[in-house]
Amino acid sequence: GRYHALDPETYFWAHATFVEQIYYFADTFVKRLTDAEREQIWLESKTWYRRYGVSDRAMPATYAEFEQYWDR
Repeated sequence: GRYHALDPETYFWAHATFVEQIYYFADTFVKRLTDAEREQIWLESKTWYRRYGVSDRAMPATYAEFEQYWDR
């Protein structure tokens, strides 16, 4: 199909890169995050994402699902 910047999958991919950088920088420069901390960041990122006003249908529900999305 045609490219559209507000396509939920495209928009979520851009958001996912921001979230992944939070994990990377915390792990690299602060401390290794616990699973609970990763989940909390994920939950907060969902609130952040919803503020964009784009459908959240492409957004995984949990951090574990996000990891699967990111690793594919």
